[in-house]
Amino acid sequence: MTQADDWSDYWRKEGAEGEVFLDGAGGKHPELEAHWRSVFAELAHATTIVDIACGGGSIFTALPDDHTHVLHGVDVSDEALKVCAARHPTATLHLGSAEVLPFEKATFDMAVSQFGIEYAPDKVKAFTAAAACVRPGGRIDCLCHHQKGHIDQKIAPAYTGTQAVLNTNFVSNAIALVHTKKDHHESAHVLARNLFIDSERKVAAAMREARSGIHVHLYGGFKEMFSSFEKYNPDEIVRWLGEMHEEIVRADARYAQMAQAALSETQIDAIKACLVEGGCETVSAEPFFTSTSELPLAWRIQATR
Repeated sequence: MTQADDWSDYWRKEGAEGEVFLDGAGGKHPELEAHWRSVFAELAHATTIVDIACGGGSIFTALPDDHTHVLHGVDVSDEALKVCAARHPTATLHLGSAEVLPFEKATFDMAVSQFGIEYAPDKVKAFTAAAACVRPGGRIDCLCHHQKGHIDQKIAPAYTGTQAVLNTNFVSNAIALVHTKKDHHESAHVLARNLFIDSERKVAAAMREARSGIHVHLYGGFKEMFSSFEKYNPDEIVRWLGEMHEEIVRADARYAQMAQAALSETQIDAIKACLVEGGCETVSAEPFFTSTSELPLAWRIQATR
């Protein structure tokens, strides 16, 4: 599966909820909204803006309703672009990679990205392309995942949980346990139980590190159903386990992508260097903090050509 296929599958299943949500209600963090409002408040009328790896167009929701800016978005996922188009019907959207943008050089006054451009497999190439698409005097302003920052640290335990489930074959061992109990096959059931106990111990250990998450839901749900086996249809338990496995595979892939995207200081130095080589005169990359966390939420990468 290509990166484009992977992201389209993700957006097809997650829809608008596929964005990086940061508040308890599932909406955009108010300080992120305030950040982009302040950025856009500095712009002249009719500025041409491109959101690189735009996803569902979250950044553009910070624009005032009466703005005169010319909006473009580019993303590898056609499903993400459908979400963006529904939110921002006046934006011109393009299917394409952040590494090879589908634009002529010096096309835009401003390039922005929020938790998007850094997902490119070659991050330096993506930022080089961003610099090339901005006109002289134009700006680049991006918020990117910060390695060891708030988001990175938040997902790490949950990632440990999904890895524990997948690496121990928890679901397949649980299914075998259900089948052998249903069929009253004692010797096979003893073997299945021993295999499951090993999986269970490792997932339980992961739960001590991450006390919430899809692995906790799986563990608790199966424990409840199996301990009250006579109350449930075994085939329904198996179906539920299969559905949970699919959800955990998707969650694990998402956590892996986020971990890969998080930028280290070494990667930040390489990105700054490529922006300078790409013709940017002022380049900066600073941790972006919010009032609710001691860890940085993101890197804010800025450049002016």
